[in-house]
Amino acid sequence: MNESRFTYFPIIVIVTLLLLLLSAWVQWFFFIFEFDEHELTVKKGIFNKNQLHIPFERIQTITRTIPFYYQPFHVVRMQIDTSG
Repeated sequence: MNESRFTYFPIIVIVTLLLLLLSAWVQWFFFIFEFDEHELTVKKGIFNKNQLHIPFERIQTITRTIPFYYQPFHVVRMQIDTSG
């Protein structure tokens, strides 16, 4: 009995990791931001779609960080602080 429980453990771990990677990829794929002439538009969601419009006048600071694990992919993490 104990041996059969340990034979399924690696399969469960691999399936869990694949599901987590698939979930992260889907979230990334359905997150879009666009710069217009007057505003920043953020669109996200699969079934419950959200759209956020931020005029440039309301943006106070933009903070950009690049963790070491983002560098091979040429990706940055941005934090936008707005007023009001």
